[in-house]
Amino acid sequence: NANTVIGLRGDGLKRNGVSPDRVWIDDLRIETDSQGAVGGGGGCTETLADDYSSGGYGGSTGTLAWSGNWLESGDCCGSGGGDFVIGFYNGRWVQRTRDDDRSIRRSANLAGYTSAVMTYGFMRQALDNANDWTAVEVSSNGGSSWTEVFRHQGPDDEFDWADMSTDISAHLSANFMLRFSTSPTLGNNDRVYFSQLSICLN
Repeated sequence: NANTVIGLRGDGLKRNGVSPDRVWIDDLRIETDSQGAVGGGGGCTETLADDYSSGGYGGSTGTLAWSGNWLESGDCCGSGGGDFVIGFYNGRWVQRTRDDDRSIRRSANLAGYTSAVMTYGFMRQALDNANDWTAVEVSSNGGSSWTEVFRHQGPDDEFDWADMSTDISAHLSANFMLRFSTSPTLGNNDRVYFSQLSICLN
């Protein structure tokens, strides 16, 4: 509509130890469907999402329902306490991860879809070195085995939200699971925040 605003910003990360002073953008496209919904080069048949605004482990903000709630491993106390919590931070509802050898996972039935792109926001805080990390992992066999799709590691920090987008089409199944897991050396003050989780399915 007439009030639509498009904002572009850098991710705040250094490349080869140098902060870039310019960004080039090529082939920017905005497409809308018949309802006026905006897509980046194409729409989604369904979305599996949790923007964490429910404040709990059962939130679902997409068109497709999850198979269950977020489940902790190595932690306690649910979404309001312990090392993995859901809350409001730096302008967004988030899932916080911290401390060593913890994980949280969630399942969904993604059978019948042929492509999937997962997007989310993230922010790293106080990660000392490359041994401090939270990994994003997926499984197509109900958690019997896992594939790491990205590792958010130190020593860099973000002072604003950065965005991640990754193709997980190879892992779609009726027994799909998503997991966030922390390294053996991640400390109690080492934190990675995640926000606006969404999977675009076609």
